[in-house]
Amino acid sequence: MVAFVAGQKIRASDLNKLVSRVGSLTTSATGISGVAGTETMGDTLTVSGLVSGDLYRVAYDCVLNCTVNGNYFEMRMRYATGATVTTAGTSFRVIPQTVVTQGNWEPEKHLVGEFTAPSSGQFTVGISLKRTAGAGTGAVVAERFISVDRVQAA
Repeated sequence: MVAFVAGQKIRASDLNKLVSRVGSLTTSATGISGVAGTETMGDTLTVSGLVSGDLYRVAYDCVLNCTVNGNYFEMRMRYATGATVTTAGTSFRVIPQTVVTQGNWEPEKHLVGEFTAPSSGQFTVGISLKRTAGAGTGAVVAERFISVDRVQAA
């Protein structure tokens, strides 16, 4: 981030360092369903023009649901170069989640992770889900929102 003080001249190169939205997606269809002990990729977003060495923040809002009380899940943020990301993509944030009551939608989850682009170009970020304990299956349901912001230039 760039800090400006009174009377300071601003150069165009300083403005290039400000936070900027690279891409976002809102969707309302069920994202991931029937997830048990195997990591399953859900929502993804492909963005272009990322710059090597710049820091990017990914935000994801969602609601979880499950078929059995007391399941535990792991949500993982991943990225890959190009137009697709799979569960083999680079993991940059792991977030443990609990779904307490069967059939009930849990409070909205707000997940945030950051990664430094290892090269310039097109990247795809994605959110996966995996059950880590329990016997039921889980789902990411309702409206979801995913965004990518550049938060710091190299």
